[in-house]
Amino acid sequence: MRSVALNSVAAVVKTRPKLSSIWFIPLVALIASAWIVTQYYLDRGPEIKITFTTAEGIEAGKTKIRALNVEVGVVERVELNSNLENVVIYARIKPDAANLLRQDTQFWVEKPRVGSRGISGLSTLLSGAYIELEPGKGYPGKTKFIGLNNRPLTPGTQKGLNVFLISDATSSLAEGAPVLYHGFRVGQITHLEVLSSGKLRASAFINEPYNRLVTSTSRFFNASGFSFRLTPEGMDFESESISSLLSGGVAFDVPQGINMGTMVKDGSEFNLYAGEKHIHLHPYQYTNEYLLLFDASTRGLQEGAPVEYRGIPVGTVAAISLDLVPRSVHNQQNVPQVPVLIRIDAGRIVGEDSPQGQQKLQARFNEYVAQGMRAALKNASIVTGQRIITLDFYPEVPAGQMSQLAGHQVMPTISDDIDRVISRVGIFVDKLNQLPLTETLVSAQTTLSQVNKVLIDADELVRTGNSLLSQPEWQNMPQELTATIQELQVTLAGFQPDSAFYQDLQQTLQQAKQTLESIERVGHALNSQPSSIIFSEPRQADIQPGATK
Repeated sequence: MRSVALNSVAAVVKTRPKLSSIWFIPLVALIASAWIVTQYYLDRGPEIKITFTTAEGIEAGKTKIRALNVEVGVVERVELNSNLENVVIYARIKPDAANLLRQDTQFWVEKPRVGSRGISGLSTLLSGAYIELEPGKGYPGKTKFIGLNNRPLTPGTQKGLNVFLISDATSSLAEGAPVLYHGFRVGQITHLEVLSSGKLRASAFINEPYNRLVTSTSRFFNASGFSFRLTPEGMDFESESISSLLSGGVAFDVPQGINMGTMVKDGSEFNLYAGEKHIHLHPYQYTNEYLLLFDASTRGLQEGAPVEYRGIPVGTVAAISLDLVPRSVHNQQNVPQVPVLIRIDAGRIVGEDSPQGQQKLQARFNEYVAQGMRAALKNASIVTGQRIITLDFYPEVPAGQMSQLAGHQVMPTISDDIDRVISRVGIFVDKLNQLPLTETLVSAQTTLSQVNKVLIDADELVRTGNSLLSQPEWQNMPQELTATIQELQVTLAGFQPDSAFYQDLQQTLQQAKQTLESIERVGHALNSQPSSIIFSEPRQADIQPGATK
């Protein structure tokens, strides 16, 4: 067996590299890809979500987002929200426009519109609708927004003053209607809403620098109408502007005789008057309300009627209703009183149209009531029956004071003397209406018929007397009596005047003569006045002695 000798040789161990150079190329490619992807996402910009009520005119991948007519993004997809009531627009904003996404940034769909200020969005007829972005001024980084249905009336970058106008009645105002000052447009109505109280509140924006014209004594009024009047020079037509006639609008001014006041804060409230003449009739803003309770009828008194102090207007009637007082109060009264709510202008009494003026007015009225001031109903016109409320002092009344009822200050009242007379006349007329006038007239007619019958009978009697007097026997009777007397006188001539027979005969002749004279008088009376046989002649008035001079 042959042995083989092996020489011991030490092995050399070499360490292989962990990463082969062949992987360098893929690694570089991976880094480049990551950089490209990162750059891609960085270049894409942030994704935002906008909720609209409708997706009309919006298409994914086509509809652009613009700011000041510069493209800043594009719509990527359009989806319905979970409640299926709105649509959600997912859009991508360019990186260099990401700073425009702030808390108060606004979005709306720009498309052709016809409004009070003209036609807008005509360029979209060719290019199609797009989403307009209006940057805000809040903190950046917001990505979820609520889109507007229409273009905002006031740009977010516009400086100015926001005020609220409160109206008691319906108005012809519309969003976008102009706000005018002496006929010049200085702002617009931005929003309208109906409050829970039933009043209409309009939000108005006054552009800078015209916002300095709105002061604490400014009065806003409806300028959507027109007025005209006849003057010696012709017809005088007045209107704020043609645009206000077409689309409505409001105007503001400071009433005559009122100071300019001070600047107001953003969000101040003003009453909206029905027309320009109303701001001069009611130039004051701060008023105190007082409740009047009347025992008499308030017929003829209307809401808006003046409240006067010795002929000078100091307020108006605000309301006339039983609902001003709780029903429990009426139930406690045998004859429920009629509540009337009046408003007194603080500026007219104390000269300060401010909250401080209201306090001074209350203090002064407390003193006046203690001194005998009372409220009364007065007739302003007897023809129309219109009535007003008057305030005056009555020295004969006892001292009084204000009281509280249903949250109102109650001012004592007094009945007017004329009202009492009119009330009594009304009661008399009512009683007269209750009389049986028909039966009375029938009875009177019957009586007249009977009187007429009596007169007819009397006329027949007179005619009978006339026919009797016209007979020859009656006419010859005086001559026959005269002949008889003459014969007696001849006979008596043969007797001695001192004899008894002569005296008796003479007395008989005298009586016969008197009878003849009476018959003649009756005959003459019947000839001149036949009715005297029934009716006696009126008694002659006694002669009155003349006054000595």
